[in-house]
Amino acid sequence: GTVSVILSGQVTDPTSATPTQATSTVVCVGATLSVTSPTGGTDAGCQFEYRFQNAGSATWSAWGTTNSFTVTQTGSGASAAKIQVRRGSCAGGCSESAGLLQYSWTSVSDTLDRTEPLGSTVCPNYSFVMHVTATGGAPTLMYEWQFLNTSTIVTNATPTGVSYSGETTPSLTINSTATTPNITEPYWVKVYATGPGCDATYSLGADVVFSTACSYVWTGLGVDDNWTTSGNWNIGVPVNGCGTPVTIPSGTPRNPVLTGNVTVGDITVGDSKVIHLANNTLTTCGNWTGGTTSPSEVTGAGSVVLTGSTAQTISGRTKFETLRINKSAASTATIQANSFIDIYTAVELQSGTLSSGTGRLTFKSNSADHIAVLDNFTSGFTGTLTGTIYAERGYAAPSANSYNQHFMGSPVSNANLSQFGAGSTSGFVTPTASCDETQLASTSVYGSVFSYDQANGDNCSMAGWKVEAGSVAASPSKGYSVAKTGSGTLVVNGLPNLAASYTQTGANDGWTNTTLQGHPMGAGWILVSNPYLATLDFTNLGAQSGFDAQIKVWVTHGPGAGSYQDATVIAPFQAFFIRNNVTGQQYTIDGTLRTRTPQTFQMQANDHQLVITATNNNTSLIDITTVAFNSDATSSFDPDYDANKLSSSLESV
Repeated sequence: GTVSVILSGQVTDPTSATPTQATSTVVCVGATLSVTSPTGGTDAGCQFEYRFQNAGSATWSAWGTTNSFTVTQTGSGASAAKIQVRRGSCAGGCSESAGLLQYSWTSVSDTLDRTEPLGSTVCPNYSFVMHVTATGGAPTLMYEWQFLNTSTIVTNATPTGVSYSGETTPSLTINSTATTPNITEPYWVKVYATGPGCDATYSLGADVVFSTACSYVWTGLGVDDNWTTSGNWNIGVPVNGCGTPVTIPSGTPRNPVLTGNVTVGDITVGDSKVIHLANNTLTTCGNWTGGTTSPSEVTGAGSVVLTGSTAQTISGRTKFETLRINKSAASTATIQANSFIDIYTAVELQSGTLSSGTGRLTFKSNSADHIAVLDNFTSGFTGTLTGTIYAERGYAAPSANSYNQHFMGSPVSNANLSQFGAGSTSGFVTPTASCDETQLASTSVYGSVFSYDQANGDNCSMAGWKVEAGSVAASPSKGYSVAKTGSGTLVVNGLPNLAASYTQTGANDGWTNTTLQGHPMGAGWILVSNPYLATLDFTNLGAQSGFDAQIKVWVTHGPGAGSYQDATVIAPFQAFFIRNNVTGQQYTIDGTLRTRTPQTFQMQANDHQLVITATNNNTSLIDITTVAFNSDATSSFDPDYDANKLSSSLESV
């Protein structure tokens, strides 16, 4: 570049030396500087003469008629590049100038890049930053990131699926997507300035390898357990996206802890590795692979979410708290052969299909007060589950006077009663001639699983109990009394009960009789059960047509063991007695009564009531009577409010 200064006016014959300082632009080393003097006028034969001093030098060139020079050094202030102008070589008239005109320019180095950009492997849905530092140039540095092969500025969609930001800054951000192919693209950056003499410089080229096969592998070598700690991963923190494959190998230090919601593609979690979700979600658009010999585990109140419109597989062994299916309506996530998936809180069927396939899906029960839920009933949920499932029900050791009986039903269809412990014997029991509540006749059949049919109890209520054979399939919503000694876990398998409702037909033959112990008994009692893997809440449900509102559960253990108590909340597997008044009426267990409320096996039916408890000081057993006051009640038996106090004879088998 060339800078010229035009001197305005003729240099006069000064009386003293009066140097002047001109203001000039900043120039680069290599710039050509010049001054141009006017001609003609009254210079009396004199001519203008010039000399220059390079920046940072104390030496002036000789006076001469050359009015330009090239800057070769940097400097400013007293060390700036200078040109001086005088009137000299005068033949007569005016004398040579005693004062000088002086012009100075700050000079800087030419543009120079100090650090070169570095390439990298870029995974799908990943953002990578290339950076360069540069110095010199005037007035400011400018940048232009280019494709090395074409020397053209980078543009979006080249390569396919790639976008850019920061194209004219020191840092270029490269964003890949799931559509970016396997390709290597070299980049470089042009750095330049517009000041005089300022030339452009180009960085070295750097290759970015776009790869669809890269994987993020947990190393656990960071400073903490957080998923977002870069040092815990082989190539940095996985980018949230469906194209991000993740592997958490067995044997690596630490177990990852999520600090926010995460989305990945395929994910493999090795033997005994644990992912702690806290309250966050881990969403995968790909396949889930758990442990091979020991299960991997996902803990916390959050959820693992399977999503997307393509088929997904679940393989290996994994313990989930909550597994949610949120796929398009036509797509399925399928558990693979020789895979074991355990659910401890819930399967949430938000949308799409979960298929148990040829694997094993188990709803776990850790205790008598806990069982995992199958949730297809939350508002807005439209998903479904196909294939066989396994459902557990933990039970506590029964008290002696409970006759080792547990009231149960099946949350799956087509489960033979052999799964509940039934043998090959079947038939109604034979009570003693005196209708003794505490024993059966010596000729009676015995068994482990009983149903109840009030039609057979007209002479003695005890005769209504029927021993069921193991070959009989449990009917959804039908209740059974199951003999179990000690504590343990019942496991049944079959297709899950997912219908909107289930019904049992009521009957009331109108009989009454009295047991040997003097307890009056009546017809109409039907043993039904919760058919769902979810708690039923009857709190606000009145009497159904042809039935009383009362619900009776058999208490197996604790102070109330060996007695019937009223209940409003019924847990999965729980069976209970209802009272029919009109033969042939259908009792409907409505699926809309399902709730995610933590399972409570017994809950009192009235918010405000007087509870009278009588305790046997010898056995510590109790008997409970509840008295509630209601302005809508009458002096007669009110099906919505009143209840019978049952003798345990219904259970003395």
